[in-house]
Formats: sequence, C-alpha cells, structure tokens
Amino acid sequence: MSHVNLNILYDCEFSVPEDANGNEIRNLNGWQTIDSRLSSYNLRTKFENQKVVMFSVIGTFRDPMKINEFNMDVQAFTDAGVDRIICHVVADPYQTYAWAAHLNVPNIEFIADGNGYLATRLGMRFDSVVHEEGIRCWQYASVIENGVISYWRQEANIPIDDVDINPELYEITTPNAVLEYLQQ
Repeated sequence: MSHVNLNILYDCEFSVPEDANGNEIRNLNGWQTIDSRLSSYNLRTKFENQKVVMFSVIGTFRDPMKINEFNMDVQAFTDAGVDRIICHVVADPYQTYAWAAHLNVPNIEFIADGNGYLATRLGMRFDSVVHEEGIRCWQYASVIENGVISYWRQEANIPIDDVDINPELYEITTPNAVLEYLQQ
C-alpha cells in the first residue's frame, strides 16, 4: 500500500465530543455526556499539508502498551518531521475519548471510527466474533505525507477467513519500526 493516495478517504467524517466552549474533551473530571455535544471533522483536515503517523489498536480500554510506546516517542517523531500522531480505533466517540482522557496522552489524537468506515476503506476491518468483540480494526502503522501513504505495515494474518488468530498480535507495527523508516 506504499504511496497510495488517500483521496478516497477524505470524505470520511468523524465525530468528537466537545465541551460547551468547543474544545475536544480530554479530561474526565466531572464530565458527563450530557455536558457535551458531538461535533464532526473531515479526515482531510488531519492529512492535508501534514506528515502524519497513524496507527490502529484493536479496541478501547485494553492493554495500552502500543499507545504508551508511541507516546514515549513523541519527541523522536517530532524531530523526524511528524506533525501529528493519530490512533485509529473502531469504537464510538464517547468511549474512544473517555479512554483517551483516561490514558492522558495529549500528543496523540484519536479517530473514533464508530462503524468501521475507515477500517473498511483501508481493508483492515474484521469481525472478532470469536472473541465476542464485534467489528474491529486490524493493527497497522503508517506514515501519511500530505494525503499519500509512504509507509504501511500491518500485522500478519488479518483474519478474513481464519477466525482462530490472536487479535492482540503486535510485532511489526511498533513505533520503533516507524521511526526506523522515518530516520532513513
């Protein structure tokens, strides 16, 4: 998938919970869903004229190791010219942003892909019915430069037909692998 143009993804709209002042909710202290409103943004705003590292995780409120590792390398990514680091997760916006607030990783943005629309367009959507988890996004890591994917890695054996696969597989979509590519 290297050097693929993401114009087909630009029409993806995603919701984000905002407080009364229009700020993305990233703090759960005293916050209730009734205090917020859902706003939306177009994926184009995240990619245009930006160098973005985007990766996925299987779901919210799971082992946060991958997110913590990306968060620890924020400065190295910045030094390599990265403007944004985005975590893609198939979950509703409230759950996704509550998890983001719980993790307290202000330098990582989240895409709440509630219906798996982006995961489907990327070919990463799978049904984790065996694990009673429903629709999920297979783990990948990418570098997107002004809307063009220049680096793409996904964990092996995406479970399209074989449902007996560990969805927690995390071997080649690490921040170290992405940094190695960026520092070439």
